[in-house]
Amino acid sequence: MVCFLTRVSGKGFSAETDLLADGKNEMKSLVTPAKITRPRSSSVFPRDRLFRLLDQSLHQPILWIAGPPGTGKTTLATSWLETRQMHSLWYQVDEGDCDPASFFYYLGLAAQRANPRKRKPLPFLTPEYLLGIPTFARRFFENVYSRLIPVAQNSGSPFAIVFDNCQEVPQGAPFHEILNAGISQVPDGIKIIFISREDPPEALVRLMANSLMGTIGWDELKFTLDESNEMLRLRGHEAVSHEVLKQLNAKTDGWVAGIVLLLEGARNGGLESLLSRVRASKEIFQYFAREIFDRADPGTQDFLLKTSLFQQMSPKMAQALTGNHQAQRILSDLNGKNYFMQRLESDTAIYRYHPLFYEFLQHLAAEVIDHGELVDLEKKAAMILEAKGQPEDAVDLLKRAEDWSNAVRLILKHASGLTRQGRGKTLDGWIKSLPEALVQVEPWLLYRKGVCITPFSPLDSRTLFEEALKLFRTRRDTAGIFLSLSGLFDSIAYSFDTYKLFDDALTLLDEVLHEFPDFPSHEIEARLTASKLWAIVFRQPWRPDFKKTAERVHSIFPMIRNVNIKMQVLHCLLVHYVLLGELQAAWPLLDLFRGLLQMSDISPLIVITLKFDESLYHLSIAEFQQCRKSVEEALDLASTTGVHTMDGFLLANRAAGALESGDMEGADSFLKEMAISLDRMPRWDRTSYHHLHAWKLLLQGDFSNSLSQGQIALNYALDVGVARTEAHQHIACALALHGLKRDCEAIDHLSMCHAFARSIGCLIMEFACLLVEAKFAFDKGDDASGFSSLRKAMSLGRTKGYISIPYVWIPAMMAELCQRALEAGIEEDYVVHLIRKRNLMPNPPPIDCEQWPWALKIFTLGRFGIVRDGEAVQFSGKVQKKPLELLKVLISNGGGELSEEFIADCLWPDATGDVAHGALKTTLSRLRRLLGVEGAIRFQEGKVSIDPRYCWMDAHAFERILALFERRLEEEMVCLNGENSKPLQLVEKAIGIYRGHFLPADEGQVCTISCRERLRSRFSRMITRCGDLLEKTRHWEKALECYQKGIDIDDLSEELYQRLMICHRELGHHANAVEAYTRCKKLLSTKMGIEPSEKTKAIYYTISSIPEE
Repeated sequence: MVCFLTRVSGKGFSAETDLLADGKNEMKSLVTPAKITRPRSSSVFPRDRLFRLLDQSLHQPILWIAGPPGTGKTTLATSWLETRQMHSLWYQVDEGDCDPASFFYYLGLAAQRANPRKRKPLPFLTPEYLLGIPTFARRFFENVYSRLIPVAQNSGSPFAIVFDNCQEVPQGAPFHEILNAGISQVPDGIKIIFISREDPPEALVRLMANSLMGTIGWDELKFTLDESNEMLRLRGHEAVSHEVLKQLNAKTDGWVAGIVLLLEGARNGGLESLLSRVRASKEIFQYFAREIFDRADPGTQDFLLKTSLFQQMSPKMAQALTGNHQAQRILSDLNGKNYFMQRLESDTAIYRYHPLFYEFLQHLAAEVIDHGELVDLEKKAAMILEAKGQPEDAVDLLKRAEDWSNAVRLILKHASGLTRQGRGKTLDGWIKSLPEALVQVEPWLLYRKGVCITPFSPLDSRTLFEEALKLFRTRRDTAGIFLSLSGLFDSIAYSFDTYKLFDDALTLLDEVLHEFPDFPSHEIEARLTASKLWAIVFRQPWRPDFKKTAERVHSIFPMIRNVNIKMQVLHCLLVHYVLLGELQAAWPLLDLFRGLLQMSDISPLIVITLKFDESLYHLSIAEFQQCRKSVEEALDLASTTGVHTMDGFLLANRAAGALESGDMEGADSFLKEMAISLDRMPRWDRTSYHHLHAWKLLLQGDFSNSLSQGQIALNYALDVGVARTEAHQHIACALALHGLKRDCEAIDHLSMCHAFARSIGCLIMEFACLLVEAKFAFDKGDDASGFSSLRKAMSLGRTKGYISIPYVWIPAMMAELCQRALEAGIEEDYVVHLIRKRNLMPNPPPIDCEQWPWALKIFTLGRFGIVRDGEAVQFSGKVQKKPLELLKVLISNGGGELSEEFIADCLWPDATGDVAHGALKTTLSRLRRLLGVEGAIRFQEGKVSIDPRYCWMDAHAFERILALFERRLEEEMVCLNGENSKPLQLVEKAIGIYRGHFLPADEGQVCTISCRERLRSRFSRMITRCGDLLEKTRHWEKALECYQKGIDIDDLSEELYQRLMICHRELGHHANAVEAYTRCKKLLSTKMGIEPSEKTKAIYYTISSIPEE
């Protein structure tokens, strides 16, 4: 039994966050321009030497610029881009990019800003993508490239994507693997530039080995003597000697930050004198940064220290924090003098300190500002950042200030947006940074933390939802109560490991609903009711409120606005109805689900879920090509988007479709694909795999190994606690045990499955159990019980239109049961439909069953006729003579393989070999066209035959029934008494088929004589043998009836008249006996010109009381 619950950790999360979010809290307010805004290069020294290296690097799609802090890496990139007039996307890497979802979120914003004409937003890395992040990354970057290439084409120069400060993300973080996936195929017109203090990480080294990535390192970034000299000139210093210049470069090692600081420090004295007083180390920066700071006026010093709380700021933000009305001038001056202040390229003036200077100011502020004042400043800065839509930085400051109430308020304010964008890791990090005692008393924090970790630790999240629920109940917060309950149910569902926990959850839900009967909204009601329905469907389907719950979910569906909740409800109802066997109710829901795809911003998960539901529905109605098509479409979409949460379920449906359609090779391949990840599967998935394996072995007749696999599946199912899955394992084990002749155990397993089906009203499972019951009864000779179960099954199947039993379909068993149903007149129209739809055929073909919906029926006893698909084939004229003669030759000789030579001797006795061969090919082709059933006539290796799978022949059916009759007599030595006597039934059946002698219109044809006489002789022998046994048991009336039926067909059989006369005599019907003799005498005289035999006369004399002459 496949797991039908969508393994989608984000399925409900986006839904529930929508329920609580208001417009002002949408995540679009979280845009931080500085992170995705390029710094502006003003009054910088153009480094032509390095520009040439950058120009040369354009033949490679990727460039890594690495060097210590303060080496001018960022300035180099920005000045080169401006000089070359290249468009760019700038991305400032920080620790927040350790959360892949945050990285994709901000990169998506940057791409939208780079080309606003492309309005469709890029996807968020929501939890359903987590199993396929590399695939998601490739698709995401492809989407980014597609937005940027038109800009490059319009400008005539490459578009640059710059990742600055890459060292902020540690080695081993997903960030580097994401980049590796995203930039492995950079299209023409795109240039990727990385800026870092470190060399490329291991994840990207391959790009260098493949000559896809060039590097510019510390050796290239160092200032040369000429560049240092030019820097002196640009900063207004007098010319110095070559020796002083060499000393400057030696002291700084070409470090541009050190050079700038030394030149600034030399404004109050000579450079040569200054160089003699400093040491060559990073202390240069600390020494001169402090010196520059000390030279500033007190107002500017205060401004610098306070604004160091901002990672980036506008003049208004700086003024609001410091109260300094000169904020605009100070920031502009610092930037103009290159005092480690950068202005970003944006519509409004945004500034940020150089990382080295920012770090210096941060440490200094902590030293010189009173702690209480610093805390107040941090709180004030946080409020400003919040107002400007920078909650990440605001939360960091509130945590530093230990302003926990505002931190909690801000976290909860933006939790919905973060969750919607898949940034649960960021949100979880915020909550973890709060004091544990605070988290334990705030239910919304517990709830949000549960939402964050459900994709990774569902059972741990269950504890959080339970704790949140307790607090919400104390506060009587109904929204929190019901969302926590829904989260609790989802945490159990997504574990796919221990559904027994639903028992306590359902009890708890009943208790809560009794206390809080009213829902705060239809969306919350729909979500919780759908979660409840899942639990009932898979754990307690026998609950009395099962039907009521399903109906309630259905009734409130039109009132739900949220597309994610609509998806969840439709998916839930679809699976519910299909599992119950209510297929007519499922189809409209499938159409409704498809309608959701017309809405905008439909996630791949919704499409994949729909495709799974389609595959399940098509599997249930035996449309296996459609099932496989839906599965393949879903897997293709999963492969291209990285949404692999449903792969296991899809693979199971694909394997089931292959098994049920008889594609054993395909099933083997699909099961091997599932087995690859078997060790990593939760127990429910393992149940599905082992059940499918057991089913495959059943189909192959390997009952022992099938039982082993079935028992493994059953054990997993019992551990998981999914009642329906247990039931499916019981029926699979029952079939395997029956195959092993362990019928008592088989019946025990079947009884458990049947009891379950009846307890929940699962009609499709009831259908399966009745069919298996019938099979077991027939196999042990209990035809009465077999037909009783079969009638119930076929009646139910007709009523519900069942043509499949997903995951337990056994074609051989179904073919046998359908044959019995037709022979007994049970639901004949439905059974014929079932046979044709499923292409059923017993092995060997049931040639003794005329009621089977044969493609062709050929009648030769008493007449000649052909019926194709229930319609008589009309033929006349000389043109069809030879094809029909060929057909009669084949039938006269048993329908089996006849050599060309034999046929030629019959039809073209005077023709030479080549002529006869050509005539046979032509005639064979004409016969096939006449019959109109592909495969009915076979011609292989020079031999022609009739395929018994497509063609029923009355003569062959008659001989098959005679053989069964004779074998039954020999095996059982039965006494022919009672209407249910099997031999008598066989005789009745044979007489019904033998309606006259073989091809009566072809008595002159030599090839038919032998067959005709053989059949006539066998018919007479059957009648006499049956009658003789009846006579011996003194069943005179039955014997008389038997002889009379024989005479009705063969009225020249003198022996039958003899027997008939004896039966009349024994019954005292003397007049009837005399009448029989008179008729016999007349027919023999008229048709054959002979008198009755002495034996016939002797019998007559004993009856008539006339003296013998």
